[in-house]
Amino acid sequence: MNVTRFQLSRLDAAEARKAGDPAGKEIRFMPPATQLEVVIPYNGDQELLDVQPNMYTSNLPGGETKGDGIHIVYIVRAGTDTAQIMGPFDANLANIKRWISSIENDVNAFNNGLDARILAAVDLRKQQVDYNDSAASGLGFPVRK
Repeated sequence: MNVTRFQLSRLDAAEARKAGDPAGKEIRFMPPATQLEVVIPYNGDQELLDVQPNMYTSNLPGGETKGDGIHIVYIVRAGTDTAQIMGPFDANLANIKRWISSIENDVNAFNNGLDARILAAVDLRKQQVDYNDSAASGLGFPVRK
């Protein structure tokens, strides 16, 4: 996964308060800040990114899925060290990769078992049709085909 776009926008104090804290806390005072939006592209079905894989942790990946990728927004206050941004970003990116890998394993396992499930369903349906034909012909009335 490569980051393809960074978008920066200046927020005044009121906008920064509205953007809030990623932890969901209410912020009463916040100095002017910069909103950093990182877009991580992906290939595949967007709906799968919103699915919870069978193997997962309680540490959910952050970001919002949109048409062009996963968008992660950070509010950066003046004087913030880049390590304070990159540390959480790298951890979140690793978490996203684990999440996608788990979903990929689930999809592959489902797809690998699909042929057997389809054959079993077709066989069961054939048995039901044969049973119904046998029961209908046993009544002694002509059966339309």
